[in-house]
Amino acid sequence: MWRSSSGKLASWKERGIRLGVPNGLGLLAELHLKLGQFEEGLAAVHEARAEQHATGERTYEAELYRVEGELLRATGRERKARSRFIHAIETAHKQDAGLFELRATSSLCRLLRDMGRLDLARQVLQRARTRFGEHLDSPDHREASALMRELLECAYQGRCDSSALHR
Repeated sequence: MWRSSSGKLASWKERGIRLGVPNGLGLLAELHLKLGQFEEGLAAVHEARAEQHATGERTYEAELYRVEGELLRATGRERKARSRFIHAIETAHKQDAGLFELRATSSLCRLLRDMGRLDLARQVLQRARTRFGEHLDSPDHREASALMRELLECAYQGRCDSSALHR
């Protein structure tokens, strides 16, 4: 399926249809992420970014940075992943794209959690949840709430090595 999707995107570009191509490539990159095809996903993100540059279409820009961060994180490039997540948050904020900002914040906080920066992860996530409403009911809000519960439970149960919190 993803090969046919990639072929359709190329076909659209050949015919001069470029609207929505960055979004389609971003979705393709997410599919590669889920399939464990990280380098192919990164290639799709880079192609999407080139399309954005060529067309000026920026509606999916923040989400592309987030997906790129997830792909980089999956390949062990945490520092670059963190940078992409922060860029995604800033871009979404500038575009007033609240759900993309919340998604990117959740991604950053998962990375911070995995790096042992639990206090920072809780602070960042709580700020975002307060800004976007803690009780809204969307998959992104539910995911952020579940992540917050996990971070609080970790602190409450004392499962976390406090020396790792401020690496």
